[in-house]
Amino acid sequence: MANTHSDLLIFLQSGVVYKLPVHQVPKTGRDTLGTPILNLIPIEKNDKIASVLSVYSFEEEGDIDLMFCSYKGLVKRTPLRAYQNIRKNGLIAYGKSNEDHLFTVVKSKDGQDALISTSKGMSIRFPVDSIRRTGRSARGVKGISLRDDDSIASIVVVDQDSTRLMLSITQNGFGKRTSLENYRSQHRGGKGVIDIVTSRGNGDVVGALIVEDEDRVIMITNKGQVIRIPVKNIRITNRNTKGVTLMKVEGKEQIVAVAKVVEETEETEELVEGEVVEGANSEENPLVSEESQEQQQTNSDQNSLEVESANTENQDQENKDQENKDPVVQE
Repeated sequence: MANTHSDLLIFLQSGVVYKLPVHQVPKTGRDTLGTPILNLIPIEKNDKIASVLSVYSFEEEGDIDLMFCSYKGLVKRTPLRAYQNIRKNGLIAYGKSNEDHLFTVVKSKDGQDALISTSKGMSIRFPVDSIRRTGRSARGVKGISLRDDDSIASIVVVDQDSTRLMLSITQNGFGKRTSLENYRSQHRGGKGVIDIVTSRGNGDVVGALIVEDEDRVIMITNKGQVIRIPVKNIRITNRNTKGVTLMKVEGKEQIVAVAKVVEETEETEELVEGEVVEGANSEENPLVSEESQEQQQTNSDQNSLEVESANTENQDQENKDQENKDPVVQE
């Protein structure tokens, strides 16, 4: 979330950071493509955005650190104020190696824990204080030991006494909620514990989010399909399970991104909601929700797919679903 008085810190996979005032970002409609990032910052052709953070005031957020995590599990912690004065041509924020690059950046404070999840279903939790503060160009220290076929899926920062839940979602639409109390704090650099069982059936982990009952989660597939489901109806299980079905995907379709929506906005109200229903008692096929997709007939060259709940038979809702087109997720 940001307002016109905030600054955006745009971190690239190459380790460079740019500062962009929010008021310089053109305001457009929900169904537009947006402005190419090349028109806003001088990004290299082969570079990609790793993370975008909003900062309202560097003075008011003076006690905040930025935690960096690379694809190979290296982490480092640098004070936020070190990135207050950024030149127009960018600033080195992370000293990556040739074999590794920046995965993401999150805000942290003393007394919190970092929780790293991998694509193969492992997770490690360790105190943020165990990582000493370093300069901007530092590369960091090992946060988690990865297998050769594994990579980082997400990193979140939580309070040490937090009783919230972690939601893990896989490529093939499986997911589960687990209490943070089941993830014991340990020394950084270890292999961690099993967060979710991954297999050919449920796929690799796409992301992990810290959620509460009133939250809603949006999932996006590589075919452009979007579904939003309430978190409170997702089953709470232990760590070492494969999860339950949150979204039906077929063929080569896979979930590629997940996001949490806390507050209702005009944009999110127009998204199609998928209702979660109870499934079978079997752990092999416990369905939580089923969504059918309906192809709209329009005059444009491209058709949009929309997801409607199998349990929703209300005709007014179906008419609303048919009117929505090309839903765009905005956080």
